[in-house]
Amino acid sequence: MPQKIPHAGQMPLKSEKNQTGNDYETGEEGFFMPTGYKSRDIFGAFGVDLTADESLEFTVLRLDQTDVEFPGLVFDLNFLVTGGYEVTYTSEASGFEAYGQ
Repeated sequence: MPQKIPHAGQMPLKSEKNQTGNDYETGEEGFFMPTGYKSRDIFGAFGVDLTADESLEFTVLRLDQTDVEFPGLVFDLNFLVTGGYEVTYTSEASGFEAYGQ
């Protein structure tokens, strides 16, 4: 089950992670394959209830990767940035019955 996005009056959902990888040690003594990397990602989410039946949610993601070494390839990755966001409007009204009253 997905984690519920917090709404107004609650702390925003936030996740931050840093990862580092080192060269891979092969089976041969003292022989390392260049496979290091540095990766950082941030995720955040927040929502607000507009009415009893309507809500608005906002999520954001950013990923930074640097010094990525690909073994066996003639190129490496110096710097990569990925960003994304999503805005979701939700209405739980059961149709147009409310407008006829």
